[in-house]
Amino acid sequence: MLIVLITGTAFGAANGVLVGFFRLPPFIATLGMQFVSLGLCAVFSQVQTYPSLGSQDGWFKTVLYKADNFPIGVLWLAGFFDIAWFILTHTWLGRYTYAIGSNEEAVELSGVVVSRWKFLVYVLNGFSCGLAGVIYAATFSSITPQTGNGQEMYAIAACVIGGTSLAGGIGSLWGTIIGVFVISVLKTGLLSMGLPVQWQQVLIGVVVVLAVLLDVIRSRRSRRS
Repeated sequence: MLIVLITGTAFGAANGVLVGFFRLPPFIATLGMQFVSLGLCAVFSQVQTYPSLGSQDGWFKTVLYKADNFPIGVLWLAGFFDIAWFILTHTWLGRYTYAIGSNEEAVELSGVVVSRWKFLVYVLNGFSCGLAGVIYAATFSSITPQTGNGQEMYAIAACVIGGTSLAGGIGSLWGTIIGVFVISVLKTGLLSMGLPVQWQQVLIGVVVVLAVLLDVIRSRRSRRS
């Protein structure tokens, strides 16, 4: 588990160096590191399926997944929400994150070392992804190198649906939580209706496109005003 957290933090730091100091486009840098991580995962695991740590009622699943039919994940979600809310609203990191997303050039001209703060954001993101991977693994009885592959798209979709602007500088934790619930309701609701998985992806994709379209329209109106 400690290796997973260190690995996630290391990849976050690598992204931070590429984006913050070498000024690579974030999409290209993170996409490239994603391929690197998937490849290394397959190499080290030898593309084999491994049983999850501990038994069904062991401490691993009890602490991270479920205890006496109570979803422990709700407590983890509440804890992470509080920490993220504090960082975004009561620290320099949170304020600079919003400011850099709104107008990076203006922040840099004001004397702020933008590259340093970008690096910290990506390091924190990498650590959070590593921790999320550990918790996600607790929900399975066995895992493969491809477990969780594609979940990043649902994460992006949830943020966009929740009002986070792809242009940066706009977004809230409450909106993101709502976006997560919308995605979850769509996945479980469409499944209970007997809709094939392929059509579930189509409808979720349509919802994401509509959310991005609304964000673009909102941005244009704000610029005009």
